[in-house]
Amino acid sequence: MSQPPSLQDIVVDAVKEMGIPAPSTWMHVLALREGRLVAEKFHYDQGYAICTVGSDLVEFYDRDGTLLKTVVIALAEKGEAA
Repeated sequence: MSQPPSLQDIVVDAVKEMGIPAPSTWMHVLALREGRLVAEKFHYDQGYAICTVGSDLVEFYDRDGTLLKTVVIALAEKGEAA
C-alpha cells in the first residue's frame, strides 16, 4: 500500500503544474493561534500556498497576494478513510 502524498508533496506538484520553475528555497510556516495550529503556509520564490486546518483546499498566491489557483485535497490524499 502506498503512502498518501504529504501536504508539501501536493504543493510541490501544483507549483510544477502551474509551470513555475522549481523554487530555489522553500519555507514551511505553521500558523498558530492560542497555541493551536490553524494553517500551514509554504513560501517559495514566486509566491506562497496556504492550507487552513480543517479545509480541503490549498490556495496559491503570487507575491502580490493575487489568487492564482485553488487545489482540492481528496480524502485519500489527506490520509483519511473515504
